[in-house]
Amino acid sequence: MASYLGDVEKFPENSHLLGDSAYSLHENLLVPYRDDGHLRERKKNYNYRHASARVAVERCIGLLKGRMRSLLHCLPMSRVDLMAHYIVACCVVHNICTMRGDEIFVITLPGQPHAENVARERDDLPQQGPNPGINKRNFIKDSLR
Repeated sequence: MASYLGDVEKFPENSHLLGDSAYSLHENLLVPYRDDGHLRERKKNYNYRHASARVAVERCIGLLKGRMRSLLHCLPMSRVDLMAHYIVACCVVHNICTMRGDEIFVITLPGQPHAENVARERDDLPQQGPNPGINKRNFIKDSLR
C-alpha cells in the first residue's frame, strides 16, 4: 500500500483517497481527525463531510455488488492482472443497466463496524517526521464551509 500511495502518477492534480481511522494519515490517503471528545467545529465538520463521502462511495459499491453478485466473494479468476479489467467491466454493465432503467432492489444488512486503530499517531503531531497529509487535511478542513 505504501508504494501505491507514494506513486505521484496515481494521484494527479492533488487527488487522494479517503480512508477510515484504521489507516494512517498520508498525503494521498486522508483519514478523519481522531475524536478525543474535544474536536473543534471545523474538525467535526471535516469528519462529517469525510464520512458522508465515504458513505456515498460505499453505497455505490453495495449497489454494484448487489447487481454483480460475483463481486461479493473471491473473484472467479486466477489471473490477477485481469481482475481490475473484470471489475471495470462489471461497472460498465451496471451503468448501462442503470441508464436503461433496469433498477435493482437491494436489501442491505448492517455490517460489522470498522475496528478503530487507537494506536495511530496523533493527528496534529506526527511521531516520525513531517507528514504532508496533515497540511493537506488541514487545508481542506479550513476550506470547508
